[in-house]
Amino acid sequence: MKSSAPFLAAILAATASAQVRLPFSRQHGAVAADGSARRRTPPAIELYGAEFTYVVNASVGTPPQNLSLALTLSDDESWVLDANDHPYQDHGAFWPGNSSTFVRPGRDSFTLQYMDGQFAYGDRIRETLWVGGAAVPNLTMGLAHETNARLGALALGFNYSSSGVPNFPDRMLAEGLVNSTAYSLWLDDSSAESGNVLFGAVDKAAFEPPLVRFPVGRATFPDGVYFSRRTFNVNLAYVNFSRTAGGAMQPLVRNQTAVEEVIVTIDPNFAVTDLPHFLAQPIWDLAGATYDEDLRLATIPCSAASNSTARLALQLYGTDGPVIDVPVSDLVLDGDGVVTSTWDWDTETATRWCTFGVQNTSHIRSSPLEERRAWGLGAPMLKRTYAVFDLANEEMALARAKFGADRDDVVPFPSYGADIPESTKACNEKYDYCLDGSGSTGRYRSGTPYDGGLSGGPLVGVVVGCIVGSSAVALGIIWGILACARRRRQSADTAPDEEKAQAMTEAEQPPALPPRPPAPADPEKAAAAHVVAETEPPPAIPAQPPGPAAPEEAATAQVNEEQVTPSS
Repeated sequence: MKSSAPFLAAILAATASAQVRLPFSRQHGAVAADGSARRRTPPAIELYGAEFTYVVNASVGTPPQNLSLALTLSDDESWVLDANDHPYQDHGAFWPGNSSTFVRPGRDSFTLQYMDGQFAYGDRIRETLWVGGAAVPNLTMGLAHETNARLGALALGFNYSSSGVPNFPDRMLAEGLVNSTAYSLWLDDSSAESGNVLFGAVDKAAFEPPLVRFPVGRATFPDGVYFSRRTFNVNLAYVNFSRTAGGAMQPLVRNQTAVEEVIVTIDPNFAVTDLPHFLAQPIWDLAGATYDEDLRLATIPCSAASNSTARLALQLYGTDGPVIDVPVSDLVLDGDGVVTSTWDWDTETATRWCTFGVQNTSHIRSSPLEERRAWGLGAPMLKRTYAVFDLANEEMALARAKFGADRDDVVPFPSYGADIPESTKACNEKYDYCLDGSGSTGRYRSGTPYDGGLSGGPLVGVVVGCIVGSSAVALGIIWGILACARRRRQSADTAPDEEKAQAMTEAEQPPALPPRPPAPADPEKAAAAHVVAETEPPPAIPAQPPGPAAPEEAATAQVNEEQVTPSS
């Protein structure tokens, strides 16, 4: 148990600072269990998803058994080799019978298949995993009995478990080693031979501001298909180039809409960058790379690693997103991937050809979705980038890495789900409500920084003024509509009263005098008509009354008039 004392001291130190630093190094020419050089296998299908580029030193069990694990950001389940089935491994394997903390809940429950053809089958176990001097107990992981890989994996991806089984980042949080499930990753220098993972914090001394953060997993393809919300993927905004180190940037392709429809996975552990052909081909032309039909790879003279002056600039997420500045010389994989040689009889010289760090995905014929899933930015393009992967918020942040720092300036996450320390938020109008200018230092079009207009304070003032003015206009319109409606209701309510008043006024006015009737033929009838005229105004008499009726009818009419005429 003496070997556990240094680990205990490291645990106490890590817990006090809520961060754990884990160095990693590059594994060249990792070979498969069958002895073939996996990273030197010609077909490009072996490269676009190739992982296991970087390895970390770890220990498993109690007492700790030392071994090496491949670093992977795209998987969620860590696993180790069973030494009973793989006793002679250069990178070490785990002997379950020698650990007092070993628990095997069930057999034949672990299955893993990688896109580059590697696989692992075995049991799920619970054990203590030691990394960076910190212990993570009761971690559920795989114990591989069958595999074509030489070493296991330390998985740092999103947790895909439908049963809620915590993975390595989750267990670090539960043990209080970090305050949030997030980590930073960067390389020590441009050789890309070694680097660091810093769990639960950022190191300000390792990057040049701004550190621009953006959400991942929001982008959709033009047909509405989601990529995956549980991977570090984002859409491209611009791809620009310059043929010289200090030359002005210009768009790589004219179809800007097509560029924005490309969604890439960001993983420094991918061996190469894979892009659709309409982007890969102009990059090949810029660099001087050619496509080898026999190898099914884009290759480039290895001398380009030292004499190329061209540059690429890739902007992610939107016009406020981070820009990845890439010298083309970084994309020449000298000593990695496929290396061939050709002889020129005219000059009697040999040309060494190296694998180019940008490949296309036209060789993937299974389905358009599978080709899309292969698009990604890998190690050669990200070697000068400082990256923060925030699992809790489903965000990440990128900045330009600062090589050769002689000190640390670590800022831990203050709490679970807190924003990435020292970062500013990018804005994309397609996904965000962009009001405050996002705080980034500049925007980029065609690779050239430009003034984005008003800064935060004046911009907010203008926006607030516009909102207030618009609100006043809207209130005025609403008030006018209500006033008109009120007047209409009042008019409708007073209309019966006005008609009644008009009727009463007309009743109070004396009726128009009828024209004087002609003298009646019968004196008695005339007298009766005179009495009626004095008591009640009769209706108007027609201008030409009909002739007198017969005497009998006249008498009858007189009797009727006397019955209806009120007495005076």
